[in-house]
Amino acid sequence: MPSRKFVWIIIVPICIYLLSLTILLTGIRPFEGSDATAEVASISESLKNGWDINIMAHNNTSTVLTVLAPFLSKLLNLKPLYVHRNVLLLIFAFTPVLLYFVFKRVMKPEQAIFAALFFIILPPSYQEVPNIGKSMVAQPLAVASFLVLLNYNLKIQVRGIVGAGLIILSATCHYLVGVALLLWWGISSLIVRKKMLLIVVCVASLFIGNYFTFVGNGVVLRLTLATNSYMDRLNDN
Repeated sequence: MPSRKFVWIIIVPICIYLLSLTILLTGIRPFEGSDATAEVASISESLKNGWDINIMAHNNTSTVLTVLAPFLSKLLNLKPLYVHRNVLLLIFAFTPVLLYFVFKRVMKPEQAIFAALFFIILPPSYQEVPNIGKSMVAQPLAVASFLVLLNYNLKIQVRGIVGAGLIILSATCHYLVGVALLLWWGISSLIVRKKMLLIVVCVASLFIGNYFTFVGNGVVLRLTLATNSYMDRLNDN
């Protein structure tokens, strides 16, 4: 008979992962007309010609589409479409597992299970996000930042370095997820007045700001500023 600790830490997370993966693989995921079409094209381009950081396109700012997916395609000898549609799901399926561990810090394990299951059964989790490779990797990274930054058993230096790294990685995977995460931690640092969190947010903001200034010819910042010259060039393309 396994101990309760073994059940909560090993058995339950495995069950949550398998359930999440099953729903993701059997869910309705329309491909044509979705973000997936453009993302697979971006993966194919990076696989063929490498990552040209000067190409003005949102997808070109995502390291998932320009680095990770092409690498997995080469490593596993799989077509970009299969990597996007199936392999990245293996990563995204960890999201409710990580959420379970986050929830377990503030509620009973039984309640944490249902909280994680709620994420799984939400339609966007198995219909929309599985069409967006950027989000499939950015979301588990974002949740992982909560696990690290809120883990007071770790040394504060470790929490700060790893936490900042996870925020940065999340942003370079999907700028919207990363910016939302950065805003969350930024507001949180002001509310709780934790020096470590404030430093993490400042460091991550500095890196992310520079990243989106140069990668993709500054497409993310240009869209945010909505300059007319940028919109004209985007429409011409």
